[in-house]
Amino acid sequence: MRLLQPNLTHIEKENIKLYAEWLLQIGNGNIGDPDDSDPLNASWIKIPDEFCINDDENGLSNIISFIYNDDLLRQPNAIQLQQQAIVCPRNETADIINEVIILKIEREERTYTSFNFAIPYNNDGGQAELLYPAEYLNSQNFPSLPPHVLTLKVGVPIILLPNLNIAGGLCNGIRMITTQLLARHIEAEIITGTKIGQKVYLPRINLFHKDNVLPYIFKRFQHTVKISYAMTISKNQGQSLNKIGIYLPKPVFSHGQLYVALSRATTPHGLKILIKKDEKGNPNVTKNIVYKDFLKSILA
Repeated sequence: MRLLQPNLTHIEKENIKLYAEWLLQIGNGNIGDPDDSDPLNASWIKIPDEFCINDDENGLSNIISFIYNDDLLRQPNAIQLQQQAIVCPRNETADIINEVIILKIEREERTYTSFNFAIPYNNDGGQAELLYPAEYLNSQNFPSLPPHVLTLKVGVPIILLPNLNIAGGLCNGIRMITTQLLARHIEAEIITGTKIGQKVYLPRINLFHKDNVLPYIFKRFQHTVKISYAMTISKNQGQSLNKIGIYLPKPVFSHGQLYVALSRATTPHGLKILIKKDEKGNPNVTKNIVYKDFLKSILA
């Protein structure tokens, strides 16, 4: 279990035991007040004050400072960056936090701009160019793709989006730290996964997004990464963190999401949560979603 560590005092062991029991109750969906819209699978729980950051005008700054102090931002350290992160349920929230943090870093930056195309499903390429101009395509954002404008600085942590070379350690969700920002390539050092410490060079490649909503296939030619000071809970699944900040401007939206976020912490002292007050103004209350029938089917 990621909470078990050597050389703990008796009090520390008791606190960790209580935290582990609380986590188990959340994971099983056994605590909280049932949500009126889905009382069987969703509940509202009160997070203990000791884990929470006040939801005020300084809330976001405070959770950022808890995870990334000024010294770490000025002198990035690969070991520290691999052991701490901010997580949130949605990509758009992570993007906002990453923009706030990178503005705090006083180092030279390089911006990589993508080239985007709408590929028609039949032979109407000319019509597609008229219907979907570059300005429209540049504005499109999809969770699986990097942004149109990717602004980076040396020492910034990034996360790889697609599988590029699984044998070489370059798979979806791997985190790296930028070491050089070249005209055509990004040089980075891997800080998670099986190839920690290895240097890699990331080129721009063609990336595609296809779904039933779009009347075309979207193609973006761009570097395959996003900044990862903050990331989604799903991208962080499986990692253990000495320091984790959980930002919940909106509640979680899928089964087990809250449990996954909380269970990334290796110690209760390394956890802080910022929750937006609910409609009634209640602080530190958030939704937990657990499909109990699904759990029963797994355990049966």
